[in-house]
Amino acid sequence: MRSQTKKEVLTTGQIARICKVAPRTVAKWFDTGELHGYRIPGSRDRRVPIKELVQFMRAHGLPLEALPPDRASVVALDSREAPGAGADVDPWRFAFHDRPDLDLHVAATALEAGLLIARLDPCVVFLDADAPGLDLGLTPLLIRNESAETPTKLVAFGAPRSAEQVKALLDAGFHGWLPRPVAVDDLRRFLQQP
Repeated sequence: MRSQTKKEVLTTGQIARICKVAPRTVAKWFDTGELHGYRIPGSRDRRVPIKELVQFMRAHGLPLEALPPDRASVVALDSREAPGAGADVDPWRFAFHDRPDLDLHVAATALEAGLLIARLDPCVVFLDADAPGLDLGLTPLLIRNESAETPTKLVAFGAPRSAEQVKALLDAGFHGWLPRPVAVDDLRRFLQQP
């Protein structure tokens, strides 16, 4: 399963806590070019990609144990998460409660899920086939990440579908189908598959 660092960029304050130095020391490293990163436009705030911090720490013999842990991201679009929709995220919480290596993000709308997917490059995406605004035929093309060493696994779920409809989803690029109510064991099965 693809590993995704929880935070891809860090602030000088976060780096100071990791390296156990004052924030002004990190600012000095940044300003002298020892630590590479960028400034937020229109601001004095600095950001450093975590890969740059790792290189810096290795070059200076700093211990890497304090770095944020690597965690794979999982995104779930569940339209029942919407306010007033009778949300019940228990299957998500139960499936993930014993998986500290996975970072779960549950979205209530297709737009919110799309933004999470673009930002997190998740290893698995669970999509509510009944969510408004979601085009299941186009989704696999939009989510496919050719640059990842392991492609994002797409799993649709929702109201029962006919065998032909499920086959059409699989032919479109989905890796699986789960009928609602989603069973925790079924979610875990997709989380364990490579």
